[in-house]
Amino acid sequence: MKSTKALLRVALSTVLAFGLVPSGALAAFAATTSSEGAPESPKSLPAANAAADSGKGALELVADGAEADLTVAKSAQIAVDQPVEELLQTYFQDRSQTVMGKSDLDPEVASDQVQQVQQERADGFALMEEAANIQITGVQTTVSITSAQEQDGTLSLQAYEQVQFTYDNLADGPGGSDTARFGTSHDLTVVTDVATDPQIQADEFDEQDLCGVTVSAGQVNAGLSALNIGDEPLPEGVTPDVETPAATTPETSDEGPSNQSSAPEPAYQSTYCPADAVAYSNKYWSHYNPAYVNFNSVGGDCANFTSQAISAGGMNQKQGDVSSKDAWFYTTGSLGGGVSSSWIYCPTFVSHFRQYGKYVESPSKDQVFTGSPVLYRTGSLWNHAVLCVGKDSAGTPIINSHNTDRYHMPYTYYTGAKICTIQLTRTNTGHNLYTTKSADGKTTFTWMSTSTTAAQLHSVKTTASTVSIPATVTRAGRVHKVTNIRRNAFKGNTSVRTVTIPKYVKYVGASAFSGCSSLTTVKGAEGVTNLYGYAFYNCTKLSTIPTFGKLSSLGTGAFRNCYRLTSVPIPAKATSLSRDVFRGCVRLKSVTLPSTLKTIGEGAFRSCKALTKVVVPSNVTSIGNLAFYNCLALKTVYLKTAKLTSSRVPGASTFAETPALTTVHCYSKAASYKKWLYKRGLSTEVKVVA
Repeated sequence: MKSTKALLRVALSTVLAFGLVPSGALAAFAATTSSEGAPESPKSLPAANAAADSGKGALELVADGAEADLTVAKSAQIAVDQPVEELLQTYFQDRSQTVMGKSDLDPEVASDQVQQVQQERADGFALMEEAANIQITGVQTTVSITSAQEQDGTLSLQAYEQVQFTYDNLADGPGGSDTARFGTSHDLTVVTDVATDPQIQADEFDEQDLCGVTVSAGQVNAGLSALNIGDEPLPEGVTPDVETPAATTPETSDEGPSNQSSAPEPAYQSTYCPADAVAYSNKYWSHYNPAYVNFNSVGGDCANFTSQAISAGGMNQKQGDVSSKDAWFYTTGSLGGGVSSSWIYCPTFVSHFRQYGKYVESPSKDQVFTGSPVLYRTGSLWNHAVLCVGKDSAGTPIINSHNTDRYHMPYTYYTGAKICTIQLTRTNTGHNLYTTKSADGKTTFTWMSTSTTAAQLHSVKTTASTVSIPATVTRAGRVHKVTNIRRNAFKGNTSVRTVTIPKYVKYVGASAFSGCSSLTTVKGAEGVTNLYGYAFYNCTKLSTIPTFGKLSSLGTGAFRNCYRLTSVPIPAKATSLSRDVFRGCVRLKSVTLPSTLKTIGEGAFRSCKALTKVVVPSNVTSIGNLAFYNCLALKTVYLKTAKLTSSRVPGASTFAETPALTTVHCYSKAASYKKWLYKRGLSTEVKVVA
């Protein structure tokens, strides 16, 4: 057998190029060049898309399970080990046939265990056809190998398989044709002993909802305790070098389902537009929107994806206690107030939306409406949420979902599960929204009451140059303290120059003042404890900001591109500066970092071209890459900390493009820091002294 090193070299370089990190985050996928209706890229990262467009990427295998042999679609740059390539060709060709009810695997290709699983899979698809009353008539399979590692004669591969199949819905008699897709992630173990031909020893995947087969641990829609993760999504237009891009406007067209039904669906009595929700769902069913945290690895992404689509359809989010069924919102993807239980957890999702529509168990096809959620359970709790995106040619509702990835599947596909739907026909605008006007009539405030004592500033429309946000607002005789400025509240306003934030406000939401190009001064804010990402991004005339004395962390990109800031009063108790927090503040001349500071994030002072000196306090344990990149006037750095390690010491990229830098003063561990700094590429022309 030939060496597998060629395959490993290609696969691993692909992983690095695409930025794939944790196991299970299978993102890279090079799109096929097959005929109309070919599968789209699943879970792609921007670099993966670029690689695919240029013809570079992971080994890709394309099979037509109905009539053709498996062929290889790859660039000329990919050199693979022939026996392993042939093994994968045969295995996925045979596997595609199981969708058609043919289960025979070559025993030389797969172990007894894998053969047994494929037999069960074939039986399961037959049961799925029966449950959905369909007959599968053709199959096309696309497989991308996204990573590979070899150790002691065993090759471990990760792959993403996307299957497109045509089917005849027998509900209207034989002869119809519709198309559906599903995606499956694989962890493959291949024995590559040089004395024998390679063999698939194990294949872990989860298709429980499709055909009842679960060979991996799978993911269950978990409770709330494991979901405290995530970060602010970037604001519109922000695409920094290697970071997550902003959410984009969903495409308004896709391969659309027909909308036949024996009974018309009622009109929606709200701002909700089912067509917009469907367009979003069609776009992101496998190409995950990077503006949202992917919860697949920590409990399941199905409710999160369905919530995203419903929100894209215009359903208003509702703030409140994260565990309350009355709240439904996504801010940061973190349960520290950033995302509600009802957004990501199926049982609470059901409880919330029962308030805005008719709840129907075991619905007929005419009771499942386009744009409404469908839920499944195999136990006592609803544990899988999907979105109805239309009807097939026989009038059967079809759905899209995550965890696992499903596209235009008949809604009865989930064998052995109970089904319910919620017909979203009631208004959802009653989220405690109301308005007040300023005394001069130039400013309209829209409020959202989140309790009997607190209110949030939802949005502002103003032509005034000076706006003082009220400290309290009265509704129905009850006084509410203003505790929160919601995301995007002032975003893009070009009139306001001075804003006063009242004392009760604790949270300033993501992009709250982003793009306020005339804003020069922010006052007050003495009670603010959380300043979320990009709060003042692109406020290009902002020159005066308050101390924000109660903050412990400044959000990602909070003051990015605030060109007029010459100094910044970093809170005395701040422990961290997030990524890009002062990036592009080109007139920033001085900064005092507090003694409590522990971390300086990636790019924190990037392109602060007037900054001349930096004193890093003694408690700092890490300095991110590019933290002081392109600081053209930076001459001296003082490292008072002794807590940096070889893995956390700044390197060449941290101080790259700093032509004025002459000296780095170390207050301890000078010899170690000098060695590490030079080894990591710091110019030897820069003195590192004790």
